[in-house]
Amino acid sequence: MARRKDRARQEIMAGKSPFRTATYARLSVDSAVTESDSISSQQMLMRDFIKDRNEFLLVKEYQDDGISGTRFDRKAFDSLLGEVRKGNINCIIVKDFSRFGRDHIEVGSYLEKVFPFLGVRFISVNDGYDSFDKDSADKKLAVILKNLVNEYIAKDTSVKVASSYVVKQENGEYDGGCAPYGYAFTDERKTRFLIDERPAGVIRDIFTWTLQGDSALAIVMQLTERNINPPKAYQDTGDFYRREKERRYWNEYTVNAILQNMAYAGHMALHKWKESKADGISPHMLDESEWKITKNTHEAIITEQDFGLVQEIMRARKERHKSLNAPDKAVIRPDNLLKGKVFCGDCHVPASRMGANYQRRIGKVRIYRYRCRTYREKGAQECTSKSISEKKLEAIVYQAVMGFIRQVEYLDDRISCFHNGFFRKLHRGIEKEKDVAERAIRQAKNGKILLYKEYISKECGNTKQNNMECASKDEASDSNKERYLNEKQKKDREIRYHEERKTQLEEKMEFFERLEKEQAGWIKEILSYKDTALEEKLTAQMASLFVDKIFLYDGKRVEVVLNFKDEYESLYSCIEQVWETEEGRI
Repeated sequence: MARRKDRARQEIMAGKSPFRTATYARLSVDSAVTESDSISSQQMLMRDFIKDRNEFLLVKEYQDDGISGTRFDRKAFDSLLGEVRKGNINCIIVKDFSRFGRDHIEVGSYLEKVFPFLGVRFISVNDGYDSFDKDSADKKLAVILKNLVNEYIAKDTSVKVASSYVVKQENGEYDGGCAPYGYAFTDERKTRFLIDERPAGVIRDIFTWTLQGDSALAIVMQLTERNINPPKAYQDTGDFYRREKERRYWNEYTVNAILQNMAYAGHMALHKWKESKADGISPHMLDESEWKITKNTHEAIITEQDFGLVQEIMRARKERHKSLNAPDKAVIRPDNLLKGKVFCGDCHVPASRMGANYQRRIGKVRIYRYRCRTYREKGAQECTSKSISEKKLEAIVYQAVMGFIRQVEYLDDRISCFHNGFFRKLHRGIEKEKDVAERAIRQAKNGKILLYKEYISKECGNTKQNNMECASKDEASDSNKERYLNEKQKKDREIRYHEERKTQLEEKMEFFERLEKEQAGWIKEILSYKDTALEEKLTAQMASLFVDKIFLYDGKRVEVVLNFKDEYESLYSCIEQVWETEEGRI
């Protein structure tokens, strides 16, 4: 590895090739940003370092904004490493080690193992560190100590930020990014809010409809019909009603989240999620018993009584859903044979596969149906209702597959007949024609050679007749040349005709070879499923091999798009054309 670095260093010294350089800047989301730490100032410092140094060629600048230094799964950082591995970059420059990373073990691994292995030069400007500088070996201890300090600072910052959130939570101050739908912030710190009357009316309607027994899906359809913008679209645009080209809609998840949000009863539920950069804990939702709930922090949109009744309804729905869909070894669950293949024929969105458990004579059975997802989530304004049972759909697909197998079987019989009788006669005729064409091409080419020799001979004879008049010689020479060119053109046309005919015959021979290959390939594989007719049902192997896509339409109409359909039609059409054009000639 040392030899690799020395060789690169020697090339630079000799002025052969400058280092293909990338700069990297990073700023943590939790940082108290100073002017010297900003992304722009980091980049300016590194540009000044590169300027007037001919050994560096700046290829690209990378930056990760709002990403902790304790993490190395950063988008720009990963992109930089990708270019390094491709060999497009062999020098990385950072402002200081803390911008590169705050985990001393990871930073050390890159400096001591990864970059030396890849032959990459690493420079930390403010730390005076250059991996290609032999004097930097004396600075390794200082680098290790500085990385340890950076890691401690990162953990200390994380703890302080977490502590500030705890204080906010204990005071009942909101610490989310946006106010809940139906509220607006009252202060610049975005910790308190009051009722936003128009969306608050929507919240009241959602709770009222739920108390009246409407499902979340029914509520979604009502809101969509009213053309009301969903919460995220309202927060982004400020428009209460959906614009004509707006493609965001309400969904069941949003409605259920609203119904369970105790902010609408005037209470603040905080500390729902936990994440610790200091301890390496990834974001995860806490159990409801661990939430920090502060009562009566703001004006309620829904009464305490109504909110409590809705929670009971939601719990009852959850229990019912669990009882119907809970994993039960006694429940017979059919395989999902058509996974990823069923679409709405109008909106082309993948159809929803929805199931429920039912009691039958054979025991508990889970029965599935396919429905248009767009209609289910966005209503009749966007698509129409389509629904079909999985069992019926599989039967339709099975019939389509078996019908196609019968078509391929007929095609196979046609090919076999073609080979056994007509093909042999046609093959012999083509071989004869090909031989004739090749012989004619040889004769024409030989004729061209003789013609040229004759032309040259006459030209030479004209030059020896010194006793002839000059004008007479020129006239004989022009006549000889004109005759030669005319005859040559005839021979060229003759050769071109026979070569084209030979090419046509070779293409026909290739077609016959294609017949043999395809008969032994996909045709043979398809015909291996002939015997599945005895089972009279679709299997996983059949669905995988034959079915490309399935489209659902109104009136339970189904379109099944099969694999090999294009190959079948192309081959069948070719056979028909050859049969019609050649049969009368043989």
